[in-house]
Amino acid sequence: MGDGDTPGTCPYLGYGLRLQREFIGPILRDEPVIDWLEIISDNWLQASSVELESLQQLRERLPLVLHGMSLGIGGARPLDLEYLTRLKSLAEQLRAPWISDHLCSGPRREGHALDLSPLPRTRANVAHLLPRIREVQQRLERPLLLENIPQPAAAGIAEMDDWTFIAEVAE
Repeated sequence: MGDGDTPGTCPYLGYGLRLQREFIGPILRDEPVIDWLEIISDNWLQASSVELESLQQLRERLPLVLHGMSLGIGGARPLDLEYLTRLKSLAEQLRAPWISDHLCSGPRREGHALDLSPLPRTRANVAHLLPRIREVQQRLERPLLLENIPQPAAAGIAEMDDWTFIAEVAE
C-alpha cells in the first residue's frame, strides 16, 4: 500500500496491461510506457523458479497484480484452501497489492473454452458471498477485487438487477 491509501482499499497504480509470457523479454529489455502489469495467477501457480525469476525481475520495474480464474467465490463447494495458500504465496513473492477474480460460482470447461457463468442475483447469494469474501481477504491478506459477469435480463433467477446485486455485495 502506498502513502495515503486507506486500509482495505487498493492503491491507485495508474494504467496497466495484462502480461503475456512472450512480452516478458521485450518489457525487461525496453522501457514500456505502462504503470503496472496484470498476470493471470492460475498460469503462474505451478511456474518453475526460472519463470518466477523473470516475474520478480519485472516486479522490480513495475507493480504486478494477480487476476485469477479459479476461485469460485460464489460456488457451493467449500473454498479451496490449498489454492488460496498457493495464491497467497505467489502474491507475497511478487508483492502484489491486490488479487482479483470473477464473481461466479466457479469455472467450468466446455470444450476448450472456460465458462465463467454469472451468479443468480438473489439475496441468498449475497448472504452466501459475504463470509466467503471476508475469509478470502483474510487468508490472502490483500484486497480482493471481484469482476462482475453481467447476467442477461432473461437468464436464470434474479431478485435484483446487476447493479443492485453488486452494490449489496460491495457494501
